[in-house]
Amino acid sequence: MTATNLQSFQLLVDGKRVDARSGATFESANPYTGQAWARVPDGGSDDIDYAVAAARSALNGEWGQ
Repeated sequence: MTATNLQSFQLLVDGKRVDARSGATFESANPYTGQAWARVPDGGSDDIDYAVAAARSALNGEWGQ
């Protein structure tokens, strides 16, 4: 795959696929070949806060009952 033909992934938070809040991504390399195979979100502390809030909301809601 070329850098322009990489598979792209998103984070899964609150049951939805989302990009990193910063919009940052990085290329993940296949450890065997060293070649980039995917572009993935570069999640940061804002993404962690969002995921924790979503999990807490689920736990305190109907799902957690």
